[in-house]
Amino acid sequence: MPRKTPEAWADDRLLHRARLQARTKVTKKIEASKCIDSIFSVPYGKCNCTVDGNSDLVRRTRVVAIDCEMVGVGDRKLSALARCSIVSYNGDVMYDSYIKPDRRVTDYRTRWSGIRPLHLKSAVPLEIACNDIRKILSSKIVVGHDLSNDFHVLGFSHPSSNRRDTAKYRNLRRLAGLTCQPSLKVLAHRLLGRRIQRGSHSSLEDATATMDIYKLIEQEWESELQETSLNFLSDTFWPNDIN
Repeated sequence: MPRKTPEAWADDRLLHRARLQARTKVTKKIEASKCIDSIFSVPYGKCNCTVDGNSDLVRRTRVVAIDCEMVGVGDRKLSALARCSIVSYNGDVMYDSYIKPDRRVTDYRTRWSGIRPLHLKSAVPLEIACNDIRKILSSKIVVGHDLSNDFHVLGFSHPSSNRRDTAKYRNLRRLAGLTCQPSLKVLAHRLLGRRIQRGSHSSLEDATATMDIYKLIEQEWESELQETSLNFLSDTFWPNDIN
């Protein structure tokens, strides 16, 4: 059996410490008085937890995590937003609501999305929901898994410098012992020791998982981005003839 390199031993120690932190950490109870049934799955009824964009929670939160559930609309069954969840760095629910698409739903994708017709009968209209979500995300570092899909159905963009995509960050793959782009389900299992997406997905469960994954490697990630930014601004990056 080949001997491990010092780098491999370091990764093993980091992964072991991350798993211990995730398993021993007391999970903070998420209180959302307007949500009924389970925190992560609302099989019937309303789920309408919305924090005002100007609230103290929004103002004091620098990092948030987001996840969206989608349905198919129109004859081509194009993806459309049907539920969005946002959690703060500390796990507070800042937004969690079913959202009514502005086109006819032709595929609820219930097996994966967990969305049923009853959920969308009195759901928040798309335009109102997107305005509320945009206010919460404004100027925030946004954590998510494959964020391009989420912002596509939201219909607006977010600065790349303020995105932290757990599907794209290579050091997370290394930490999880993977070489290809991982699913959130695999990352949560390998890095958090947590099983998610057992059956239908929940955007609240997934947003919480992405935030917990980000926190495992936050210091390294942010330091790396800061170093890249400083290198870009340094004189050596630019041609000498630019004044």
